[in-house]
Amino acid sequence: MRLLTEFAWYIHHSDSSQKFYLEAINLSRKLNDHKYLPQNLNRYGVTFRNLDLQENALELYEEALNISIATGNKIEEGYAYNNLAQIINYQGLQEEALSYYTKAEAIFTHINYPVGLGYTYNGFSTVFREMGQYDKAIDAINKSMAVSNGNKDTREYLTAILKRGDLYGELKMYEEALADYQLYLTKVKDLYPRGELNIYGRMALLYYNEGEVDKALQYADKALALHEKHPSLEVILPIYQGLSKYYASIGNYKSAYQYNLEYSQSKELLFEERINQYLTNHKIRSQDAEIKALELDRQLQADKNILKKYVNSGLILLLILATTLTMTYYRSYKNEKNNLALLDAQKKEIQKQAEELDKLNSVKDKLFSILAHDLRGPLNALRGMIELLEEDTLSPEEFRDVIPLVSQNVGNNSILLENLLIWSRSQMQGMQTLPEIVKIKQVLSDNFEFIDPLSRKKDIIIDNHIREDVLVKADKGMVDIVMRNLLTNSIKFTPAGGNIIVDAEDEGDSWKIIISDSGVGIAAENLSKIFSNKFFTTTGTHKEKGSGLGLILSKELIEKNNGKIWLHSIEGEGTTFYFTFPKA
Repeated sequence: MRLLTEFAWYIHHSDSSQKFYLEAINLSRKLNDHKYLPQNLNRYGVTFRNLDLQENALELYEEALNISIATGNKIEEGYAYNNLAQIINYQGLQEEALSYYTKAEAIFTHINYPVGLGYTYNGFSTVFREMGQYDKAIDAINKSMAVSNGNKDTREYLTAILKRGDLYGELKMYEEALADYQLYLTKVKDLYPRGELNIYGRMALLYYNEGEVDKALQYADKALALHEKHPSLEVILPIYQGLSKYYASIGNYKSAYQYNLEYSQSKELLFEERINQYLTNHKIRSQDAEIKALELDRQLQADKNILKKYVNSGLILLLILATTLTMTYYRSYKNEKNNLALLDAQKKEIQKQAEELDKLNSVKDKLFSILAHDLRGPLNALRGMIELLEEDTLSPEEFRDVIPLVSQNVGNNSILLENLLIWSRSQMQGMQTLPEIVKIKQVLSDNFEFIDPLSRKKDIIIDNHIREDVLVKADKGMVDIVMRNLLTNSIKFTPAGGNIIVDAEDEGDSWKIIISDSGVGIAAENLSKIFSNKFFTTTGTHKEKGSGLGLILSKELIEKNNGKIWLHSIEGEGTTFYFTFPKA
């Protein structure tokens, strides 16, 4: 029991913690344990609160409170009041939240428990801040820090420092805010990357508001560097936005555009993460409702079984009506059995439809993600630059300086959009092949006109060893799309100065086409993901972005033309794609 409890707390911030909390709670119930049960209920509730599943969290906190009161567990009773106050504050009921925090304060004061008091006073500060009572909020923070008894490395003490700095910042008491931020930084630097990134972002914005631009840029650079190792979209968004505005104000429109583009893309990613979180929470709520419905069905079935036993007992006692009642019961049993069989078949059909719906929803979600992020991002950045031009913030000459960069971002969407439309048709089973004799060398020559600017930009040499007699029987348009996707993929993952070789081998009834590059290769653990429906993708050698759609589409088009595709890759040495088409 103790090991389960400690292990669940050790991995509290991971997705796996819920499983172990639930095991600990179930074991506590079996052992009729009152020491660890309320503690695990409180902590299990926190995991649901972090997922914004407040109803689930409230149920667990209320159960923890009732058990703690009944068993005299004062520490967990105090934490339960704290947790309930936090949820109530989220719902906008500040006065009621204060009453719960007051109960927690009284308990922790009575049992002389400073750790709980520090947590409680931080909670008071949050509520007072929501109410606009900043003096009381700062006073509560100071109380939280005072009860540390000299231990200035506890989580609650560090949280109090950060909160007080934020309060000073909102009151425009920048010197006091900076002192708290510097103190917090000395405690978390090189130990807690997320806390370090948060404080760099706060200090950059604080110095910028004070007019000390050089220091603001210095901390913004530190935030950007740490964000590369430990990403945090919520922290980095205001940094990107502030840098874009600053560089626009000094006439460096190229940098302003780049940071505006990063801001737009990061904002879209954060929106997508929140949508996914909402969908996950919605699924959890739906599953909870289904579980409760199943439990109700089981109870009804149990009650029905009990009723059957009474009926059978009555049949034994009523011998005179035995034959009639037996026949009636038999017919009822047959009808019920048929109904259960029909219900079972309906459930299987519904389950099958639900699986199909989940699959379609997954496809829809990916399409929306591509449309929202890969297509909208560059267009939003272009719109931002046009707005600067309309407001006379950006002159026509300056706009022309950044046109190549804008053109590159917008132009890269053309092949993505074509892949997206063709793949969508394929998913809706509306695409038919029109086989004809196709000369592979001619298809490659046509595609070289499209990819030549991409290869020249990275000084990549493409050697075409395909002979004139390599003829296949396939849909020419589909062959063209496959060639373009695989060639652009090789260029994307080949560093500057590399080379790509295209060749063909006679396989008897088919031609095997080979596209081999001297690129970065693929890690062994990622090989199985390349042609899966998970839309796996990574960033190219020049930070080219992708959706993972091109390779999935290529596989589908090749298989529609009675071919197959596979690859061989060694990380750091390059990748070779092999695919076949029937001979003409």
